[in-house]
Amino acid sequence: MSHGDVVAPRPTIVLPDRPPYLDLVAHAHKVDVDPANEKVTFSLEIYNAGSIGANTPFRVDISVTRKTVLGQILANSVQMLEINSPIPPYSFFTTPGNTDPLIYFDKPPHVKYEIESLIDPEFNLPDVNRSNNFRLDIWHRPSPEALSKLPLKFESKSKESNG
Repeated sequence: MSHGDVVAPRPTIVLPDRPPYLDLVAHAHKVDVDPANEKVTFSLEIYNAGSIGANTPFRVDISVTRKTVLGQILANSVQMLEINSPIPPYSFFTTPGNTDPLIYFDKPPHVKYEIESLIDPEFNLPDVNRSNNFRLDIWHRPSPEALSKLPLKFESKSKESNG
């Protein structure tokens, strides 16, 4: 190419706009701890990644299973929530919570919580991506006594060599 040649710009590829769609995402579980009343509440944060709002009532199920570290199930609670509030496009919505007793991980029976949530199990919404409607998290909480001992300090002792 010599000096002064004009290079034609590459053609711009224009894709047709995607039709309006709904995509509810089980974004995160929120945890509210109330140590004074020894309660913990788990709720689901839903993100509408779609270009239209969720305006039809739908259900969200939140299951909380308390297990020991060895996997023994101590208790399970399921809350089926009817969501009647619209969720606008590109916005977050937090469900009401599922409240359980707070049992600290460092005290017997050494409990961990498995929180599972499912958005619209009855398929009432025209959600284009059902693979992101489920979320599973595992959560535990050390006791205030254990937290007061933090930060942990590790000391190492060097061995003297017998040269």
